[in-house]
This record gives sequence, structure tokens and C-alpha cells, in this order.
Amino acid sequence: MQWCNIVKREYDGQLKGHEPLQLLVNLYQHDLALLIEHFEEIVSTTKAYRESWGDQKSLPLLVNYHMVRIYSILEKTMVTLLLGGEIVKANRLIGAYFGIPDNELIPGTNCYIIPNHPNGVAFCLESNVIWVAANAFDEIPKITSISNKFLGATHMFTNLMDFQVDVPEREGVPDPNAAPKLEETLRSYFQFKEMLKVPHIDRCTGYYLSYGTQMAIQNIMALEIGFTLPLIHSFQAPLKKRTIREVYVWEGETILAEYERLGLEEIFSFFNIKVAYSSHHTAKQTDFLHNYSNPKYDLVWIICHGQYFHHEAHKSHLVLGSGFNLNIQDIPNAPTQDDGRRLLFIDACDGATTSLSNSPQSIGIGPAMIGRHQSLLSHGWPVDNHSSMIMGFLIAYFLCQGISYSEAHYNSIMTFRKGKDLIIQLLSQCIKNEDILDRIRNKDLAFDNFVYWGSPIYME
Repeated sequence: MQWCNIVKREYDGQLKGHEPLQLLVNLYQHDLALLIEHFEEIVSTTKAYRESWGDQKSLPLLVNYHMVRIYSILEKTMVTLLLGGEIVKANRLIGAYFGIPDNELIPGTNCYIIPNHPNGVAFCLESNVIWVAANAFDEIPKITSISNKFLGATHMFTNLMDFQVDVPEREGVPDPNAAPKLEETLRSYFQFKEMLKVPHIDRCTGYYLSYGTQMAIQNIMALEIGFTLPLIHSFQAPLKKRTIREVYVWEGETILAEYERLGLEEIFSFFNIKVAYSSHHTAKQTDFLHNYSNPKYDLVWIICHGQYFHHEAHKSHLVLGSGFNLNIQDIPNAPTQDDGRRLLFIDACDGATTSLSNSPQSIGIGPAMIGRHQSLLSHGWPVDNHSSMIMGFLIAYFLCQGISYSEAHYNSIMTFRKGKDLIIQLLSQCIKNEDILDRIRNKDLAFDNFVYWGSPIYME
């Protein structure tokens, strides 16, 4: 690091843009004690770089690509902090880089998961790191290959010359036959039950996957540890969950959208929750935007098509109806109320999918709608119309029990996996429309197949 000291001493005033930050972290990133000693200087330098960009809301979405690319210079610093159990400091560094005020930042009660350390998987919590021994150099490429086959994706490793990427038959479309192998591979590699060794792990407030792409681990983790950990995306401390008293449903033009809307009306009405809805047949996009921005709704439910472009994520959008799309850059902010945080459920393909290193500025349709005032429940890949409708009914049913959003997610996943009989038993208490119930009874689904129960993601 001699060259860093020379540059810092003799050329500090000539450094531009991200260069002061890059120089600073290169000096200290390998030594936890030095990082802690110089941490405030690193944070202030990080904030200065962020502020040099101006107001994020006024910048074009394409700037996210650049910001996330530069964020990679903090990677080694983050790993050193995480492996040292310095979660509060890691959160502060992310907050500094992505412009999250300290008073809105999540507390240090979250867990970071590093899946690709040479020693294996690291579950990093404040003052506590749990290791799962594994040969990541061999296993991560295998997991990527299996995931590619399942998702119809083309993730690759530029530094592995012998890593083969097959051209998928249908890009971005999951293969149900490949789902069981992915589930078992992820379960075996991560060994999530090791997390139960952490005292009071049930008090953990969420997890963040410190890796370059998403991995479909949330629901497998929930199955192993007995509860859902929210997937952290915004790094903003969520406000208290609002009691669900009024719901707004947007009925798009999917095959089963009307049946889903009718079923939701019956479920919520059974529990004395008011429901308002708009249909793409008669409403306009302005009607959707007006109701989405209305602070009186405690839950907004969108049924529509989702179009996610993995190689050009900024072009992704929701197809609200024939002739009108909701593009990411046109998504309005959730209404800001001090009395709590509402839930947004997007029943659409890839509603929870993101790109760009899982950072707060990674680009995705649903993730662009997350903040301290709004959490998200949506799908991580293209979904079957019947399975997503059934899962939606279960989520609505459990939300009506007054439990947390993450508990509703967990109960819905576990109930779905148990199959049709239990699902009918629960839903028939609320839904009396036999046409809807018949669409569940008569649909032949492998309810225990990961392709169906692995897609719903709960994010904060």
C-alpha cells in the first residue's frame, strides 16, 4: 500500500470523482482495526462522493448502472467489516453510499449472507459470524449452472474459462422439471439450520445476500429455520405495519385476473375489510396512479403482467392493461404517512426481480416501490396463473389474521406446500363462489414443487 500513501500525501488535491474514496478504502480494507480507526473518515468521504451526484430523484435511471459499478470498490471493505461482525458499520457504509439518512437507516439487527467466500458460507450478524464450510470455488459455479437451467438464464463467470453457458430454450422462463434439483442444491450448500445456533435468531430483522446476483433462498431458508426473514433491499428502517382496514385492487388483463379479484373481495369482506377495485376494462392509467397514491389504502394489490428485461432492466414495466404500461421511471412514491407502512402485493411475473449486485439501487419493478413506508410481496420469476392466484388467496387470508407481513408470507408458503385439500379447507371459509373454488379443485399442480412455492418474495 506504499503507493496509496504516496498518492494521499502528494496528490490528494488532484483526485476527482470516486478516486478519493477508492484510495481511502485501498489503504485500510484488509485490516479490520484500521477500518474501525478510520471509519468516520471513510463514511464522510463516501457521503461526499454520493452528494457530488446531486439529488438521486432528479437523475435518469441509467445512472444506477454507473453507481452500482462504482460501488464495487467498497466490496473488500464490506467483507472485512462483515467477517469482523461489524454489521452496524456495514449498514452505515451502505447508507452513506446510497444516500440513506442515518435516522432512516435499518438498525444493526440484520444478517448478511456471503455465499462465495473461499471458506464457504458466512452468516454475518453483529458480533457473531456463523460459518458453513464449503468449497465455494467449485460449488458456486455448479449452483449457477443449475440455476441457469431452472430460470432459463445465462449468468456466467468471466474468470472461469471452462464454465459453459447453454442457450436457454425460453429465456427467463423457469423449468418446473429443474426446480427440485435447484432446491436440494441450495438447501445442501447453505445449510440454513446452522443459523439456529445464533442466540435469539428470531429477533433478526432481515437478510441481505452479499453477492452479484439474486439467489432463490428466502423460502428455503424459511422452511429450514421456521420463519421468514425479510429480504433487505432498501436499507431503510421500515415503519410499523399498518392495520389492514382498506384495500385497493387493480384488475389487469391476465387470464384469471377477474377470478382473483372476486376471490380477494370475498376474503377481505369476510374479515370486514373494505375493498375498492379498478378494472383495466373501464379504468385508465391515471385511475391506477390516483388510487396507488391514496394514503387511505393499507394494502395495494396489483394483478397484471410483468415484463422484466434481464439485459436491459431499466426497460422493465408492468402491463396494467392493453395500451398502458407502468415503467420503472414513472412509478410514483408510496404515500408517506407517519402512522405506518403499507404492503404492496404485485401478482405479476418477475415483480420482485432485480439486477445489479443486489444493492439498494439495483433495478427492478417492485423493488423500485420499496421504502420505509411500503414493503413488497411479489414473485421472483415468471409464474403460473393458477398457482399465483392460489398463493395470492392464501396471502390475503393470512394477512387478515392481523399478523406481520413476514408471518403471512411464511404461513402462505407452508400451507401451499401442504397441498390442495388444506388450501380448499381454509379458503372455502371465505370464498363461496364455486367457480373460483373449482378452478383450484380442478387444477393439477405439484404443490410441493419449488417452482410454485419458491417464487413469492417478501422484501423491505
